[in-house]
Amino acid sequence: MKILKTAIILAVAVNISLQAVMSQVTVLQNWSNVYHGTSSDQQNFEYPVETGSDARRILVVAVTSVVAKNGSMTASISYGGQILSHARGDMGKTDTKQHSAIYYLDEAGLDAATDSNLSFTIGGNFIRSIDVWAAVFDQVRQAEPIKSSSNYNSLTSLVADFSFPTALTVKAYHQAVEVISTVNNVKNKPSVITYAPEWAEIAERTSTYSVGMSSFSIRNACALRAVPLSEISDASPTSVNPSASVSMTAVSLNYDYPPPPTIPASNLIFSNVTSNSFTISWTPGNGTHRLVLVKAGSAVDDSPADGSAYTASASFGNGSQIGSWNYVVYNGIGNNVNVTNLDGNTTYHVSVFEFSGPIGMQDYLTVNPATGSQLTLNETAQFGDYRSKISGNWSSPTTWETYDGSAWIEASAAPSSANGIITIRTDHTVSLDVNVTADQLLVETSAHLNVNQGMTLTINDEADEVDMLVRGSISNSGSISAVGLLSFAEGSEYLHNSDGGSVPPADWNAASLCLIQGVVNSAPAGLGQTFGNFTWNCPAQQITTPVNTDMTVQGDFRLVSSGTGSFAITNDNNSRTLSISGNYYQEGGILDFNAGSTSTAVSSYLYVAGNFSFNGGKITETSLGKGTVVFNGGGNIQMYSDKGTLSNTIDFRVDNGSWLQMGTGETPSYIKGTKGSFTLSEAATLGITDPYGITKSSTSSVGGNIKTKSLRTFSEQANYVYNGSGSQITGDGLPATVNSFVIENAGLVVSLSSAVNATEAFSIGAGSKANLGFFTHSTTYLVLGGAGQQPGSYGHTNSPATFKNDTYFDDAMGIVNNNISDGTWLGITTEWNEASNWIGGIPTGSSVVLIKSTVPNQPLIAGPITALADSVTIDQSASLTIGPQGSATFASLINNGTVNLKSDASGTASLILDSYTDNGAENIELFLTGGQAGDEAYRWHYISVPVTPSVPAAIFEAHTKDLAQFVEGNYEGISDEGWIASDGYNYATGTYGEPFSNLVLGKGYDYYSDTDYTFSFGGTLNTSGLENIPLAYSATEPGSENYGFNLLGNPFTSGLSWDVIVNLPDYPLNTSKAVYFTKDNIQYTYANGVGTPEGASGHIPPMQGFFVKTSASGNVFKIPLQAREHNSTPRYKGSGETMALIRLSLTGTGGSDEMIVRFDNNAKEGIDYDFDAIKLNFRSGFPSITSLNGKVNMIINGLPFPETPVEIPLCVIPGSNAPGKLTISNCQIVGLEDYIVLLSDKLINKTINLRTTGDYSFDAPEGPEYGRFVLTVKKADQGEKIPAIREDKFMIYNAMDLINIKTIADEWDGLSGTVRLLSITGMPLSIHRDCLFSKDSPIQIGEPDKPGIYLLEIISGEKRFTAKVVVK
Repeated sequence: MKILKTAIILAVAVNISLQAVMSQVTVLQNWSNVYHGTSSDQQNFEYPVETGSDARRILVVAVTSVVAKNGSMTASISYGGQILSHARGDMGKTDTKQHSAIYYLDEAGLDAATDSNLSFTIGGNFIRSIDVWAAVFDQVRQAEPIKSSSNYNSLTSLVADFSFPTALTVKAYHQAVEVISTVNNVKNKPSVITYAPEWAEIAERTSTYSVGMSSFSIRNACALRAVPLSEISDASPTSVNPSASVSMTAVSLNYDYPPPPTIPASNLIFSNVTSNSFTISWTPGNGTHRLVLVKAGSAVDDSPADGSAYTASASFGNGSQIGSWNYVVYNGIGNNVNVTNLDGNTTYHVSVFEFSGPIGMQDYLTVNPATGSQLTLNETAQFGDYRSKISGNWSSPTTWETYDGSAWIEASAAPSSANGIITIRTDHTVSLDVNVTADQLLVETSAHLNVNQGMTLTINDEADEVDMLVRGSISNSGSISAVGLLSFAEGSEYLHNSDGGSVPPADWNAASLCLIQGVVNSAPAGLGQTFGNFTWNCPAQQITTPVNTDMTVQGDFRLVSSGTGSFAITNDNNSRTLSISGNYYQEGGILDFNAGSTSTAVSSYLYVAGNFSFNGGKITETSLGKGTVVFNGGGNIQMYSDKGTLSNTIDFRVDNGSWLQMGTGETPSYIKGTKGSFTLSEAATLGITDPYGITKSSTSSVGGNIKTKSLRTFSEQANYVYNGSGSQITGDGLPATVNSFVIENAGLVVSLSSAVNATEAFSIGAGSKANLGFFTHSTTYLVLGGAGQQPGSYGHTNSPATFKNDTYFDDAMGIVNNNISDGTWLGITTEWNEASNWIGGIPTGSSVVLIKSTVPNQPLIAGPITALADSVTIDQSASLTIGPQGSATFASLINNGTVNLKSDASGTASLILDSYTDNGAENIELFLTGGQAGDEAYRWHYISVPVTPSVPAAIFEAHTKDLAQFVEGNYEGISDEGWIASDGYNYATGTYGEPFSNLVLGKGYDYYSDTDYTFSFGGTLNTSGLENIPLAYSATEPGSENYGFNLLGNPFTSGLSWDVIVNLPDYPLNTSKAVYFTKDNIQYTYANGVGTPEGASGHIPPMQGFFVKTSASGNVFKIPLQAREHNSTPRYKGSGETMALIRLSLTGTGGSDEMIVRFDNNAKEGIDYDFDAIKLNFRSGFPSITSLNGKVNMIINGLPFPETPVEIPLCVIPGSNAPGKLTISNCQIVGLEDYIVLLSDKLINKTINLRTTGDYSFDAPEGPEYGRFVLTVKKADQGEKIPAIREDKFMIYNAMDLINIKTIADEWDGLSGTVRLLSITGMPLSIHRDCLFSKDSPIQIGEPDKPGIYLLEIISGEKRFTAKVVVK
């Protein structure tokens, strides 16, 4: 499937982010172009204004316009109903085509605005261009916001240089802004603006128009001036090329000096404390800035002086010193600083001072600064370690300190490899003035090591994993011999200043930098490495420097200068590759693909995954071979710029799935000057911006964006995006059949030069329009303004189309036939189960579904209806989301976009798949509750993952340290035994062992946190059953009570039916059919239709872990595909079938527990793998109740129906909250109507009938009680009468072969519910739902055919009534 990528470039705006300082006018929202067009109609745009100071803001709107004939223009501008004031401009001039003006609205106007609608009407005759720009500034004096203004207009003259006739006055800390409009008579060549010193362009727009045989080019732009520190006079001398008619307007915004601070900083907090650093944070006062002083050993004893500026350094001791030893570590507008260069086991004192005002006018609040102190951790250094004391030469002992085992002392000699760790500290520069051999060398962040010319640094290879780690920088003018491992960390720099020499082999972080800047006549060795960022800047270079091996750059590659020489990929007659994962920047110099002899005909390759900013210099090859530039960004838009020169034979190729964008509509870019070819591969995308589109062979001005001199190959399976800013034609290079055809030109019309068949999509964006000519076009998916369309033909009103649409189609006779297929998602809303969102209605199990990205909304399966489809394909950039209560069953899913499986407290998404193709991304959520230690809601969860190959444990470790796996052989009946945390911590012994780093398919894990959290991870969705899961059993003899517990995990993105698993014909022998799990730190158990606590079932939810117990070695467990099911179980809830059972609970102040004794004629009296479940002791400190089968604690004890009285001893454990009261309660007795159920307390010789006395309370014992309590079950005819069924709720009687149920109790009158007729063993015989319980009329159900004793169960919500019925 060839996929259309939907991110469409309309324009690229350069956004300069200025530092948010309050001691000058600040840019709150920089210039943005809110309108680019020609309409004189009223325009309305949403333009929310940021809060900022909320007192000193000003909205500035700049207008530029060009008309075809000299004449004035008008402008009416409002914001939220408030009229903007005119600051300066020439809109009223009648003797000019070009106009510019600036308008503003102050804080009072912004406060009075009723909404955020920016509305304007720009009027005039023969309008050819209008640009409206908006920006917001802060800290502006409201009484006089505009301090100075100027305007210049060349009228009808074409000028190359110009300036304001009256210079603009810009006072200290004021902000000057400028807008320029230019128009020339050169076709398709807007004038390039060169700004005056200190001015910087923020954004621009270009356009063209024609009058008769004449053509004109327009460039409009906005700029900002650097804020001066003293008053200046600026005429803004500016130039344009080519010459143009110009209008230029500027204003200076008046700085509002802030008042002195009155509220000091507060709430000083220390964090991230180590032996040599800590972080200080505070709550700011009402100043604009803060200054932080730190002093070691005693309190800060001096204050900053008004009007004084201080230099801050977060490296303690390197900033300005105020008084004695009070060092400035921070000076800025923030609320925290990380301070380094500290000593261990030392108390540091801190004061934070508020101040306001610009440089030279600082006003400090020195009363009641925020203060505090912090003791650093004990020193981690060992005897013989070295660190820099000051900047200096390596050989000088005064540069160093050494650790004597208890303190840092002055060194008596320079360090070497014979010493311990050698650290060059932050902000220190150490110069290598002698040859040095070192090991365990650390260059801290912002620290510098200079290897002087003629000197050699040898890095020894000792036992350390890394022998030299650089976080700061190395400047190499000598040589570095890396015998050991040299590693450059994130943000580090290597500066190669040598002519020749060698770049040392190293491990380069992707965010590190290798800068080559010393080459003159000798090429450096060592370039065949995998670098982070790489820059070549050698202005004195005189030679060709070849790499002659493959070279990889993980970040950006930058060629600044190669002097009179060149940087060559190869010159040794071998094909080489330069691979760049980031951007390619060339500002100058020569990149030579092949500088070998002229008889060599090899090709070298430049792979680029980011932007290709070719802004200067030359790219060439100087052999008989060629070079090939390959764009392989994999879907990220790769911007191409072309201000440099291409020569000789350079091929260009856009790889499968990549997108090459040829500049912007305002500034198109071109591949030109090369004798090579151009190839747009299958599934690649080309962004086309030239008015003439793409052509087969033309290299003239009408040749389009691609002007290579050799073959141009435009694949029929590629995507073509026309996103210029003026009228475009597609050009004869566009194939007759394409994968996707897209128009995103919000300027004018794109005219199709021939018929187009878009096999994937034909898309016209909002504001764009297509001229279909006289051709009949076709597509399988027509998108207009982001919305998919119904089948049929489309075109202009004057066309023969079925669907006529003048918004997206220009006046032409051509049509587009939309041959969209059933099952295509239209996305009118997000709801999957809404017929209007689909072609052909809601999908069924036989539907072929296609989810496109070019629609308003992506689908959401929210439930409760299960979504069905035979196959589902998700396009690239499209998505499918299944909500927490949603479910879906698909035969196959091809994911080229994103699958989102959501989870929250209500449940977890469920997805059943037979086949999954993973070409995209997955976002799988798992919501887990939290709780507090010691609380009954202490939230341990058994979890699993449904993806391959694995999920990093780090995803969970970022939120909790309590992520554990279970080791079967370590558990011997004690609660913490068997659990090993991901960091290796053994919960039972408190020691550390083998950690684990990944969660794998089919295995369960234990998780805890004290807060609720939703985790998110990805991976390939599993669609295979697990056939061979080995069950561990470590005991030497079969049948051990404590061994054989295996923590497994649901491997699917759906639920599991435990009953399906245990009823497999090859279910392993000697393996219990009980399943164990946890919810809210309570052990839940289910076996053969019975679960405890009440409500537990065999429906296992997605991503649930569970225990299986085997009693012999060598068993293999299966989790088959047929066990998959959709269940809405949020972390394992459900309801079991009614069976003959006794359910008892034990309740105390520390929590509760529950057990079951069940009866079935197929059960055995000993340990029974079909009916029994052994108690898992994983819940220490809480009350526990079990029955005893021999010496084994049973949570579910299956027994045959007793013919003679049976005594079942109980085990009661009080938990950690004794002493106190405990209560044994009858939660449920069902299916035992012919039996007496007694509870005996042997300690005090007391017996109660659990039918008539539901609760029994007693003083909690100090420890476990084995056999004190006994449960006796015996038939009624064995000496004791069954208590009569109380008929105070219902009257139940037989008549006319019917069972009649008449309501007596008020509490049941008027309720509705269910009546179930059961056999004496609890098997359902008939179920009657939606019964109305009423005193006025009885409920009647049919009698069973056979005589006997039956059970009648009446249920309404939480209410339950059970009675015995005799049928004669």
